[in-house]
Order: sequence, then structure tokens, then C-alpha cells
Amino acid sequence: MVKKEKLLERFLSKPLRRNLTFRELVTLFQGLGYELINKEGSRVAFWNKTTGDIFDMHQPHPDDTLKFYVVKKVQDKLKNIL
Repeated sequence: MVKKEKLLERFLSKPLRRNLTFRELVTLFQGLGYELINKEGSRVAFWNKTTGDIFDMHQPHPDDTLKFYVVKKVQDKLKNIL
């Protein structure tokens, strides 16, 4: 639980952080009950089986660091589901 809370704090902090990684995002969403689904290429989705909620995005490459617009999209999603 502590790791999930720390990740929530990191993703929801202001100003937006630029050093958040895809690996951290996977851990956070899994802690919130989402499963990672690979679509095609770098396209991935996080799916919550119980609510049916889906969060689509492109997996960052070659670096693991999330782009600014993805972090903003994640923040918006977290505000809606929390």
C-alpha cells in the first residue's frame, strides 16, 4: 500500500514531473486493479475488469520516461477514478 500511495503522490504532484517511468505507471495501475493489455506495436491499454474502464496510451520508447502529455492524461484519469 505504501508504494501505491507514493506513486499516487508522484503522479498527482504539481508541477508535473518529467521523470516518471512507464514501469512506475504499470505498478500504479496494477495497484488500482488494472491489467496491462498489449495492443499493437507500442500501443497499450490498462483495463479494469470490474469497472470495464480502459486507459489507452503509447508505451514510451526507446526510453522508459513518460512524455509530458501522457503524465497529464494520467493525472486526469486518476482524478476521475479516485
